[in-house]
Formats: sequence, structure tokens, C-alpha cells
Amino acid sequence: MARRFALARLLFFAASLTVVHASLRELARADDATSLTVRDNVYTFASPGNAVGPWYALKLDVDHAFPRDELLLRVANGFHDQAKPEHGEFVRLEEYHRLSPAILVKVAGGLGSGYQPIRSSVAEVSAAVPGVRGVALALGEVVTTNHNESFQRIVALGPDVACGAFVANLRYYHATLSTGVVAPPSYEMLAGMRLAKRATLGAIVDLGGEVGGDRTASQLPTSSGLYGPAYGLSGSYGAGPLRIVAAYQEGDYRSARTGALAYRQYVTTFGVAAAVGR
Repeated sequence: MARRFALARLLFFAASLTVVHASLRELARADDATSLTVRDNVYTFASPGNAVGPWYALKLDVDHAFPRDELLLRVANGFHDQAKPEHGEFVRLEEYHRLSPAILVKVAGGLGSGYQPIRSSVAEVSAAVPGVRGVALALGEVVTTNHNESFQRIVALGPDVACGAFVANLRYYHATLSTGVVAPPSYEMLAGMRLAKRATLGAIVDLGGEVGGDRTASQLPTSSGLYGPAYGLSGSYGAGPLRIVAAYQEGDYRSARTGALAYRQYVTTFGVAAAVGR
């Protein structure tokens, strides 16, 4: 079974690079701001009876920036629990549009199969705070329908801060779950800083819902009914068109209904980012 997982991940990686290569070259003729990122995510667990995991997910991002817009295509291919193997794909298209120098709007929609969410929609508005340089306030909502037809609606509110080489996103999340589970408040901080010309370092602090190790604040979390603190680091290194990207995160997750420990999760992410230019 492990060999089948490894082979499928390798084939998805190769196919992803092959499919997007030609289109990236065409886009690069018109605009230099095109990038491709491929990440391999490995989730390991400590759980009662070792009943959970491991999970694997290959994720591909294709990003292209226009003068006032940015398009981001996200593709995920994942494997879930070797004890009871499940497989699924998820595809999401995100559009960022700058209405004015002070207002940025994001909309996104996604479709999935297998154990992945079958539908997801996101809307978010970020507006600069008048008189405060480098600070914007974001308000967003995501509605996600899971493979078992349960769904959650999550509202997010918080500031985005940029000061020189330092950036940070802080979010408060309020989730409403169709299962009737009362979701406790969730808080998240993502911070990053460019340490040198070639290197960046980031920090992840999540005091709420289950996470995947490579989120951005504007993606908003999914709610599985499991909650607990998680902490991690992320970083990148490279010069020219290629960068190495990596992240590590771990956390304890408990049931919001019973308070019982479900598992301890460890997420390791490693990948490559390529800028495609003329």
C-alpha cells in the first residue's frame, strides 16, 4: 500500500509539471509575474491505537499577476489513513481584484472528490485603515461542504500588517457547523520576515481549528469539529527564479463536543517555487 501511495504521488508530481509548463511559458511572454509552486505535505499522528494517518498530499499552485488582478489555481491530490485508505482531489480557483489602491477583493471557488471537500466558496474584502500606514482590515466568509454532506460556515476578521520586510496576518474565526457542534473561537497569526536577499522565515500560531501546514490567512480554515493549539515555522531560500520552500507544524487536537484528545498532528511540508519570466 505504501508503494502505491509513493508511486501515485510521484506520478501526480510529474503530471502537474508537464501540464502547466507550456501554459506558463505562454503567460510569461505577456507578464513576468508568473509562478509555480509544488509542495509535498506529510501528516503523521500520535493517536489512541494509532488509528489515524499517515496522510499525504501533493499541492500545486499556479499564480499569475495582471496589472489589477491576480489569478491563483490550487490543485491538491491526497491520500488518507492507510488503515482505511481514501483518496481525493481538490481544485480551487482564486481571483484577487484591486478595486482601488486601498481595497482588495478576493473570491474563490473549489470542487473536490473522495474524502476532500466537495464544494468550497470564499469571499473576502481587505481595506486599508485610513491614516495608518501598512495596516489593512480584512473581513471574509467561507462555506465548505464536506464529502459526507455536512457543511460549515466560517467568518473571519482581522488585520494585515506590512512594515518593511515584516508582514503579519491576524485572524479571529467564528464557525457554524451543520452537525450542531458548538465551535469555540479560533485565533491565528501568520508572520514572516525577509532575513536576507535569499531567505525568509515565518511563524505560525493557531489557537483554533485543524490546519494543514501551508495555509495563508485568507484561505480560512476548515472545521472538522476538532480544536487545539498548533505552532510552526515556515521558510524559503533561493536566488533567481528558483526557491526551496518548507514548513513544519504540530498541534494537539481535541473534540469540541467531548473535550477528549483525538490526536497529536505533525505536518512537514517541502517544495519548490519557480518564477517564470521572459
